[in-house]
Amino acid sequence: MQRTKIVATIGPASDKKEIMRSLLKSGCDVFRLNFSHGNYKEFSRIIKDIRSLEKEFAKPIAILQDLQGPKIRVGEIEGTIFLKKDQLVKIAETQEDAATIPMAKSLIKNLREGNEVLITDGTIRLKVMKIKKDSAGTSVICRVLAPGAVTSHKGVNLPGVKIEARALTEKDKKDLRFGLGNGVDFVALSFVKKAGDLLAVRAIMEKRKTKTKLIAKIETLEAVENLDEIIDASDAVMVARGDLGIEISLEKISGVQKEIIKKCNAKAKPVITATQMLGSMVKNSVPTRAEVSDVANAVLDGTDAVMLSEETAIGDYPAETVRMMNKIIGEIEKSFPFGRLLPNKEEFAIADRVALSIGDGINQIVKDLDVKALIAFTESGGTGRIISAFRPAQPILTVSPYVEVLRQLSLSWGVVPIKAIALKTVDQMIHQAKDIALKSKIAKKGEKIIISAGIPFGRSGSTNLILVQAV
Repeated sequence: MQRTKIVATIGPASDKKEIMRSLLKSGCDVFRLNFSHGNYKEFSRIIKDIRSLEKEFAKPIAILQDLQGPKIRVGEIEGTIFLKKDQLVKIAETQEDAATIPMAKSLIKNLREGNEVLITDGTIRLKVMKIKKDSAGTSVICRVLAPGAVTSHKGVNLPGVKIEARALTEKDKKDLRFGLGNGVDFVALSFVKKAGDLLAVRAIMEKRKTKTKLIAKIETLEAVENLDEIIDASDAVMVARGDLGIEISLEKISGVQKEIIKKCNAKAKPVITATQMLGSMVKNSVPTRAEVSDVANAVLDGTDAVMLSEETAIGDYPAETVRMMNKIIGEIEKSFPFGRLLPNKEEFAIADRVALSIGDGINQIVKDLDVKALIAFTESGGTGRIISAFRPAQPILTVSPYVEVLRQLSLSWGVVPIKAIALKTVDQMIHQAKDIALKSKIAKKGEKIIISAGIPFGRSGSTNLILVQAV
């Protein structure tokens, strides 16, 4: 079985129930809903269909709501502005002529001479040459470094420029309430810059008394600089390489990706690697060799999940792309350093020392004994995530009576979520574990399994037990 999970974005190419069914059959674990596009009527239908498919497949399926965030964009343009190399253009609050690009006042006031302005994912590059202030306001004179066509609402990036903008916009708040009301399992916050940006989302979640997990998207230079505090404040992290690759030099992306993944592993926080993983499959039925290597590299880095965006949202081959991703994962995991990604517990930064010792203990036992499966009974999912962080070779069958917990575990590396009744006694736990091992065909009679749980039962965060049992 493949341990690394697959997140697939739903869009016009995949929002029909039969297509989502084919994505699940091809290996998808989590569906992402991108709230930069679409409307509530469409999202309601998609969520309903996913929950129906969950029953059909008899497995927990997670839904990830991705909030748009404060994306900086070009203002309203009449027609198209065609920029030529070395041309001088003006950035102002309104479009004055065919050589003026409208942008928000809050953006303009932060620009300085020498800054670069990147438009349309960095394909168009401008350099600030002069700042002009007069009675009409502030305008910015730029030289075109990389030409192209500019239309309304195209994305803008300002590498190294700090813009004061709330990570949670009014649109995001409205979308968040919709998502929580419809039972999404994860919410991803865009353009997080510091841990404090996550507080507004937490406040709404707490008011709703929801256990939805919060994902911080790392896509700005400030986020990389504040990485440790952001990981601590979030439940999971996404390496959002699209905007991140514009904010920092492209040659640095691979190293930053490895750093983010390693730090998330050390804190037992699930991490998703995203953006252009199999980008050529939007139009082609097979990926490039470089894309295959990119996916393989992320898997070997230790990512919990890899994500498909345009490939499944608007691509011509959504199911084929998931199937190809699954094949790449299956092949490269044959070379995975099971149990050795972070070789000893001193490399982990997990505050719960008991849970850490349980994870480390299991990791040591499986090196000495021929164990077929790890069966973790959990209330909150924490036990499964910590065992997963050690990246064992054995399947991690994580058992809980709560479907919300099991859906969230769908994102964690190597975890197989299984629903079962709440436990009352140790004997009941042992019997249930053996039964699960046999029915899943992961272990045969007489083979060894490891059971972990918290005593007394029913209390979250109380993992304190390891048992080695013969089935």
